[in-house]
Amino acid sequence: MSGLFLNKKVNTGRQMELDIAKAFSIIFMIFLHVLMVVGGFENTVSPTYNFIIGQVLGRPCAAPVFMFCMGVGIIYSRHSQWDSMIKRGVKLYLLGILVNIFEFILPNYAAGLF
Repeated sequence: MSGLFLNKKVNTGRQMELDIAKAFSIIFMIFLHVLMVVGGFENTVSPTYNFIIGQVLGRPCAAPVFMFCMGVGIIYSRHSQWDSMIKRGVKLYLLGILVNIFEFILPNYAAGLF
C-alpha cells in the first residue's frame, strides 16, 4: 500500500477523455439554451426534441459533467496551487458579473425599464 499515493507527478499531460466529455457537455448546453430560446417564441417545438434535448441530454449531462471534468482536471493543471486557483476564481467571478451587467442590466436600462 505504500505505492498508492506517490509524490512524483504522474500523467501530467492533457487528458483526452476529459476534453471529449467537456466538448460534448458544451454542445449539449448549447442545444439546451437554443431550445429554451426557441421555446420562448410562439412557434412550437416537437415534444420528442424537447424531451431528448431538455431532459435526457441537457440537464443531467451538460453542466454537472462539465463541472466534474473541470474539478478532476485541476489535478492535472500546471496552476494547481491554492493562491493561483483563488486568484483565477475571483477573476472569473468578476468577469461573470460583468457579463451579466452587459447582458441584462444595460439593455433594460437603455430600454427605459429602470
